[in-house]
Amino acid sequence: MKAVRLLQIVIVLAAGAYLVLLHDMNEVNVVLPFLLSLPPAAVVVIALALGWLLGWLPPAVRGMRRGRELRQLRRRVAELEQDDYVQTADGLEPPVIPDRRPFETGETEIQEDYDGQENI
Repeated sequence: MKAVRLLQIVIVLAAGAYLVLLHDMNEVNVVLPFLLSLPPAAVVVIALALGWLLGWLPPAVRGMRRGRELRQLRRRVAELEQDDYVQTADGLEPPVIPDRRPFETGETEIQEDYDGQENI
């Protein structure tokens, strides 16, 4: 994990150095429609910030929605536990699948075409 963090720091420093060089080399401001004239480095920073925001916003909204759902489910489980709706396995028979008969001990099914030899 430390290597990834170090790589991120190196990339941010390289991007910062690139922006400083870009700003020093271009004396002419960029004129964007419906905005002020801005230096090229500011345009790049704004574009990066917008890209980061557009990448961060959907997972954040989804996380908030799932967090809210998780709190509701935990509240519902707490209500059910308080009302004794949850049954324990003490004294209960094992569940049986409705369309199958329960396994009977002592009986084993043998395939009709079994010749008694193992295939290797």
